[in-house]
Amino acid sequence: MGTINAQQQQQQQQQQQEMQMQQQFIANILAGMSPVQKQKLLSDPAELDAIIKMKQENPEAFEKYMNNKYKDYKGDRSSLDKQMKTANALRGSETPKGRQMGQVYQAANPMEHMASAYKQRKGLEDYESAQGKQESSVNNFSAALRGRAEQEMAQRQADQLKIQEEQQRIQEEQRRKLLAQKQIVAASNTQ
Repeated sequence: MGTINAQQQQQQQQQQQEMQMQQQFIANILAGMSPVQKQKLLSDPAELDAIIKMKQENPEAFEKYMNNKYKDYKGDRSSLDKQMKTANALRGSETPKGRQMGQVYQAANPMEHMASAYKQRKGLEDYESAQGKQESSVNNFSAALRGRAEQEMAQRQADQLKIQEEQQRIQEEQRRKLLAQKQIVAASNTQ
């Protein structure tokens, strides 16, 4: 009796450790995700189980899958929009002007001109960089959508094929039953 209780306790401890490891594993997966991504993933327990299994078996496939399926495109878009606004502000910065002090005109310092040119150049570079990232983000988003559509289409085709195979199997079974009934009737008529 004592060994059975000890074994049960040991099994319970082992189950608790496995649960803790799985919870830690899920926490690690969710750590790098935005709130939107977390909500999307946690709303589908089957998806979460499949992802856990994938991460354990093939980490590279897991990373690729997560990047495609749970990428936060809205977050990317908002950060790129902010970067473009800042770059536009720098690009459009005014050139330095001289100052009039009473009867004396003081020209702008050459260093002010250099700083202004640098700001404008930096703004142009940042704008072009943000524009390239934005195009890349749009391309990635459309590729992810295409990938999902292709996966769904393949799944639908597979489902339709299974249905057709099941219908053919049922028809074949009915045909066999009908043939067996005809043989029974024919055998009973000959006797």
